[in-house]
Amino acid sequence: MRVVRPKITWSPPEVPHHHQGACGCEPTIAYIRVSRVGQRQVLVSPDTQLDAIRLNAKTKSKRIVKVVSDIDKSGREFTKRRVPEVIEDIKNGVAASVTVYRWSRWGRDLEYSLHYIGLVKEAGGRVDSAAEDIPQDNAAARFNRDTIMRVDQMFSEQIGEGWQAVHQRRRDDGLPHSGRDRFGYVYINTAAILERDLKDEDSPHRGWSDCEKCRDKVAHFLPHPAEGPALAHLYTEYNKGATAKALVRYLNDRGFRTPFDNLWTSQALMQMLDTGFGAGLIRERSPKLLEKFKVQRDKNGTSVRNNLRTFDVWRAGAQPALITEAEWKTYVARRLAQSELPTRLRKPAHALSGMMFCKLCARRMTARYGGRARTLGWECSWKNTFHPGVHVSMSNSNALAISRQWVLSHAGQPDEPVDVTALREFSAGEGIAARSASTVQAEIEQDVKAHSKLVIMNARSMIDDEQFAVAKAEIEKNLNRLRHELALLEVVTERPDYEAFASLAETWDRVLADVPGDLNPALRELIAFVIVEPAHGRGRWPDPAQRVEVVGAWEAGSKQGWLDGLRFRSAA
Repeated sequence: MRVVRPKITWSPPEVPHHHQGACGCEPTIAYIRVSRVGQRQVLVSPDTQLDAIRLNAKTKSKRIVKVVSDIDKSGREFTKRRVPEVIEDIKNGVAASVTVYRWSRWGRDLEYSLHYIGLVKEAGGRVDSAAEDIPQDNAAARFNRDTIMRVDQMFSEQIGEGWQAVHQRRRDDGLPHSGRDRFGYVYINTAAILERDLKDEDSPHRGWSDCEKCRDKVAHFLPHPAEGPALAHLYTEYNKGATAKALVRYLNDRGFRTPFDNLWTSQALMQMLDTGFGAGLIRERSPKLLEKFKVQRDKNGTSVRNNLRTFDVWRAGAQPALITEAEWKTYVARRLAQSELPTRLRKPAHALSGMMFCKLCARRMTARYGGRARTLGWECSWKNTFHPGVHVSMSNSNALAISRQWVLSHAGQPDEPVDVTALREFSAGEGIAARSASTVQAEIEQDVKAHSKLVIMNARSMIDDEQFAVAKAEIEKNLNRLRHELALLEVVTERPDYEAFASLAETWDRVLADVPGDLNPALRELIAFVIVEPAHGRGRWPDPAQRVEVVGAWEAGSKQGWLDGLRFRSAA
């Protein structure tokens, strides 16, 4: 059983005034800050800080009107802290000053600290320290205050340098920079080895006598007997096309929890899988990338997301891998491909989301519920714009039946040899590196959008006909090149294993009855387009399959030019 220490919080108590009734005491805000809670079970510091501020208020004839606390917040920066809230209160007349325990509680970076002291002064207030009570009405006093804050910054930097040395030692040992628990593993830390009797049944590592690292008292990770296989299963299922939502249900339904004992969410799950820890890897950011993100954070005030694209150093860790290198590469490829999709396709609501296309205008069809029974169907919502009077629609049940029949018809056929010569010659002639089909497809869609915008700008006389002709010719030339490259890529793209078709057919009914959207990722691996023609009146098409064309994912290049051409004509 994983031992999880609850997160420690602190709620400010009521602070009665030392005078009864109305008085002329100056209203002040007590500001409390604790840098790092970590694994502490009890917080003493906030109460100590508040007691000192209360004594200062009584001595200096102040009245504490509000207590503002920042627990587990670093003093080296002011982002995500409540200091702006304090400044706003002073500006609104709630208080005339802010009182802190020591100047280090205000901040441990001299430049930032003075900047926010200046903002408080602009709002009409000031910042006081209870334990380091220095008058600030002359240059010498302010110099003493700044010296104290600079010494506080030096101590903070020294602590940071000490942690950097610890992190470097952990990296040298093949460990992540922090010693927190990781899903799928049991962390055997030095304290557990030293403090516990490893012969006991409750020891973190029963096979300690055969473990070299335990005998040498070196911290290390071991596969968790229950979570380890579950973690490997998550990678396997995701590589097969499972959605994050389905994997979250798998974990929560079986009682698995995050290292902080919370229920799993899609975001928490994908962030955990992205670390690559289960593949035996440790991820880091290079100094160059860290500096880039620091500039970005200072400029925009936004933090950097932890995903595959925001780390550029991947090294082998000391923990045993639970999946193979090939499985990790497959995961990364699908994860990056998924990140390029629109949100509606990353979290599809229906099995055929993003695959239904109108034959007349090459636009994606929209899911609608209609009729007395409120049944799901697909229809072209661009009818009034591109083909007035001609309605294109199909029921979801018919579209699913046709798609399933197509899947069954492609099972059990022999593989065909693949020729990569043409693609290599094209890449060499263009002077470009080999790219994925999804990357080329994304460029094609960008050019198609650019062409549509160009037509609209010309129609509104925003550009003249000569400029329009030149830009149009350039876009179409680039599109022809991209479509040719995509066609070559589709030729060399291996057709999915025929076991994939059979497996999808076997699980079709079960997944469709549970969560229809979970079928979408697996279908998108096999199907690129489901193209629907208009019915042309009731009863004219007794078999709906006669007006539907299903295009395989490996055949998409043959239809892409046709789709783009229709979009151009429709937009014009």
